[in-house]
Amino acid sequence: MSYRVAERLIGDLFPFAVGRASSTTRRQLLRRASRLAADFGRSDPPNRDVATSIDLGIDTTFVRSNAADGPRHHEVLIGVGTNDRRQTLKVGTVISASENPHKLIERTLHELGQAAATQITTFTDGDKMLRGFLKKAGIAEDPILDWQHLSRRVQIAKTTAKGLGWLTNAERRARPLIAKTLERLHWKLWHGDIHGARQAMTRVFKLLEPFDIGRTRAQTVLAAKRLRTAMIKLRDYIEGQSAHLVNYGLRHLQKKSIGTSTTEGLANTLVNQRMNKLQQMRWSAVGAHAVVTVRAHHYNSLESAESAQRAAA
Repeated sequence: MSYRVAERLIGDLFPFAVGRASSTTRRQLLRRASRLAADFGRSDPPNRDVATSIDLGIDTTFVRSNAADGPRHHEVLIGVGTNDRRQTLKVGTVISASENPHKLIERTLHELGQAAATQITTFTDGDKMLRGFLKKAGIAEDPILDWQHLSRRVQIAKTTAKGLGWLTNAERRARPLIAKTLERLHWKLWHGDIHGARQAMTRVFKLLEPFDIGRTRAQTVLAAKRLRTAMIKLRDYIEGQSAHLVNYGLRHLQKKSIGTSTTEGLANTLVNQRMNKLQQMRWSAVGAHAVVTVRAHHYNSLESAESAQRAAA
């Protein structure tokens, strides 16, 4: 990488860091994060308009910790809120460095235009801690289970089923039926049909029974065991989250959000690109919190500038 390209990359990651010593960059980063936290805590943001509806997706990711005796990772809370005017706000905080993470959620909704009549829809991956934060933030409505997380678990089972071999005619007949039933299971979940999904899962377990009889090839046995394990995990996940499933197909037709895919994308741009992935850097809770805060503000500023340009055009 040339110095010119490297300088542009650093300028994108830390807009104020180009050409400065690491100690100077760190001091200015912490100072900038403190100012942003103070500004974010003000009672009333400028030009605040009331929103009719707000979609909020929250998720967590991790960065490695530099503490010798402390935790190996710091858990980072990230979120993306979007109101009916398509105004988007990205937020992030290191949970251990924040006294009240739910305050960040409250402030995010407030800046997006929350009012008494605003309809708030939230999405999580099913984590109890995240749902606790939402309740503390005053959101009485139960969050919706993120479709991407649910669909990914079904896809694991479908991919595992493709590795099934067969030795007997019963196994040969069961393989396409298992694949077809898993597709039906995916369809039932897409439409929020919990009863139909349970029936499909029961049928998959029934179809796996011939693979337990007269085994002679270890590879075929292993594939069946993997599929059974994947199905048990999927069944437990669905049963534990059944109260938070909705008709995703209907929401999609109504052009409503069905998950936190934008939040997972935010995890890559806000945290992993700079702090995890190939870099494998170790962070203090304060330092990681400052980086996440500044990067979230940077991306919000860029989106605000782009929105203003589009409005002017």
